[in-house]
Amino acid sequence: MSSSNIVPAFCMRSRTSLGKRVYLNFCVCDDVPCPKLLSELELASILDSPDPERYRLPVFISKKTSISDQSDESCDVYCIAFNKSFYEKRVKTSALHRKFLIALGVQEVEKKHNIVIDPLKLRELRNTQAMGDKARTIDDKGDHLLAEFRLNGVTNKEGIQLMAGQRRIRLVVPRHYHLDVVLPVRFDSSSTEAEFNADNFVLKAEFRVIEE
Repeated sequence: MSSSNIVPAFCMRSRTSLGKRVYLNFCVCDDVPCPKLLSELELASILDSPDPERYRLPVFISKKTSISDQSDESCDVYCIAFNKSFYEKRVKTSALHRKFLIALGVQEVEKKHNIVIDPLKLRELRNTQAMGDKARTIDDKGDHLLAEFRLNGVTNKEGIQLMAGQRRIRLVVPRHYHLDVVLPVRFDSSSTEAEFNADNFVLKAEFRVIEE
């Protein structure tokens, strides 16, 4: 992902369950795929449904970087990159979409970095759009891309066909799903690791990202 395409939007501050201060840089990027642009009513209906995870908002989570803030306290910084059009057309105008984006960003950072962020201490910085070096946090060498696919109704991994190129992922489940997507990052397809969980119908695939 080109760092020149990444623009800071806003920054959140909180602490982990261990008391470490963290900053979350929410950044917009044209390279990140745009999700379906739902209305507030459509999003609220999905979030209140038995399967709220069927709505997917693509985000890219950076590696951790450490800085000292203005109070000279050691802090960790994470960058969450998402689509620019989604920000302009939904997040800027809808409190629900903004709340959803922040909650998803926190959740994905927690999953990737195995931390717990205190939601009660989550605050937006009024006069700061980003902390640390937002370009380096996205483009760090040797990162991994984790893709998750919810395949409702699929109970047998034998019918799943996952094919990956340098930028392209193709997923086929005959009579069920056909996905063909080009990603904004290059990855090593020979290092692909995939696992299907028949209990929750989720296929997880991990790819090693190649530095541009």
